[in-house]
Amino acid sequence: MQQVRFASLVALPNAQKLSFPEEIKDAVSKPLEAPSTAWSALVYGNVQDGQLARLDDTMKKMGTLAIATLGSLGVAQMGGSLPLWLGALSWMTAMLIPPFLINGLVYLKTGINLNTRYVNSNGEIHPLFLDPNYLPLQLIPQQKRIQLAKQWGIDPDNADRPLIFHNKLQQIAVQARTWWMLMAGPATPLLAALICDRLEEPFKNWIARLRIKQADTALQALSRHPAAHPDRWKKALEQRINASIGTHTQISVLSRWWQQLPPDLVKTLQLDTLGEKEILSASPSKLCEKIAAHLSQQLRQPKSRHGVLFRVGFEDLLKRQEQKLAHVFQPLQKVFQNPHLPVVTKAELEYRLLFEKRAAEATLQHFKSLLALPIAGVEPDVAQKVLLHQMQHARLSSVVDQMGYESCEKAVQLAGGPKQATLVLESYVKRRFEQAFKTMGASPMESLSQAIRSYGLRKRWMRLYPGMIGKVMIAATLVYVTFFVGKDFEKKGA
Repeated sequence: MQQVRFASLVALPNAQKLSFPEEIKDAVSKPLEAPSTAWSALVYGNVQDGQLARLDDTMKKMGTLAIATLGSLGVAQMGGSLPLWLGALSWMTAMLIPPFLINGLVYLKTGINLNTRYVNSNGEIHPLFLDPNYLPLQLIPQQKRIQLAKQWGIDPDNADRPLIFHNKLQQIAVQARTWWMLMAGPATPLLAALICDRLEEPFKNWIARLRIKQADTALQALSRHPAAHPDRWKKALEQRINASIGTHTQISVLSRWWQQLPPDLVKTLQLDTLGEKEILSASPSKLCEKIAAHLSQQLRQPKSRHGVLFRVGFEDLLKRQEQKLAHVFQPLQKVFQNPHLPVVTKAELEYRLLFEKRAAEATLQHFKSLLALPIAGVEPDVAQKVLLHQMQHARLSSVVDQMGYESCEKAVQLAGGPKQATLVLESYVKRRFEQAFKTMGASPMESLSQAIRSYGLRKRWMRLYPGMIGKVMIAATLVYVTFFVGKDFEKKGA
């Protein structure tokens, strides 16, 4: 009896459940037909609303990719347009996540898969529950319908059972999709930012390695033609060097090292234990004092277990960073051993390579000098002042000033050691100021203060948006699906 009643729904469309080959065909055909459909609609106005609705999601994706493409047209450097593409892909991915999660929760609650799609008699593909007033129920297996009707408490002897079942499906579809539209606004940018944040670093590292590989391939190909024009050799060698030590705005192996060093230092030096409020609310001078106070407290206790662990962790980090630098520069030394390189080109680029290497090594040397400061057992205030002075004044101007005051010992200390001081002052005396500045490296306080502020801003963003707004949206979705989806709010007998 109940099977007859379920089969008694009239005027059911000639619809079939979407198969996997049809789904692939639909995904491929939509981008191909979108331009012609849009042109016909704009110029002739003879396109039906259903055809335009079918291409809605496709046009959103194509528009997003078009924006990323236009934005990257003027970027010559490989990887320079990476943020645009990551943003586009993250946005499209984020648009898929809220409906997927909400539909999953609805399925667990009601047993209805809102992602079911079908092919109608015209060959058009539609989501089963896109239009609540148009539900081809024959796509739901009869046994499944009987099971759901029993789950929802529909009386099997009720003559209106098929209509009640249809209305319940309609209600669930409307309730779920309404909540999805409410959540899509705040959830999409939040998820897109999180996805992009997680993907940016791995993708930049991958592009840096890819640039190295491409440059090496070009040099190897050129080595098979030793009589090639010197300009070709110079261009190929410049590409190889830029892939390794390009400027900080480029995606190169060395630029990745510069960008990853400060966050590693913040974590190893336990500066991430400073409170978010005291990091972001402090003035630059106060923040420097807080950093110096934190480090002096750790470095003043070399004999305690905590002090030993702190120093060992600090030294291990600096050794690892030196090894990373070796992996950047050692392969370049082999490149310069190529006998076919023009002498002038080789000398010019080796000179540039030398000072990039000195800048990175000097930066590490400044941090090493902090471990050598004689502050063990010194009064806290005195130790903090000594440490603060060393971290702030490890700059070219301070070294030159100390030499002017004939205070060579202080100049050597600020430069990071005798060898480093000699290299800096030689360049300065020869009036090669840019080289002297690079050879001096970055001061520890400059690196740490910028890194700790970036850490504080990121921590606050994570706390307010994913931590607070995200949790509220998840909790609200769980409450809504659990207590509201599928519930009949109409008064009995109304």
